[in-house]
Amino acid sequence: MNDDVPVSSRRRLRHTAVAVLGAVSLLALAACGSADPTPPATSSPAAFKPAAQQQGSEITVWADATRVPGVQAYQKAHPDVKIKIVTYSGDANGANDL
Repeated sequence: MNDDVPVSSRRRLRHTAVAVLGAVSLLALAACGSADPTPPATSSPAAFKPAAQQQGSEITVWADATRVPGVQAYQKAHPDVKIKIVTYSGDANGANDL
């Protein structure tokens, strides 16, 4: 360490450097954000089009063996909702046996 510079000046310099680094980091993160919060309108034919819903329709829920009890608990808590549970092997490394 250099003895010519007082300790309070080094401390002040260190705090200033940390503050500048923090401000630059915040500016860099702000630059990653979008200025326009509304998504662009898409008119491509591949855009998602929701299907018409019919009251009382059955819902198909795909679940692995670990999550079946959770789906069954939902089914028990909502007896008015028609649910069809389809189980699959979710840990088959992409094979997913039904």
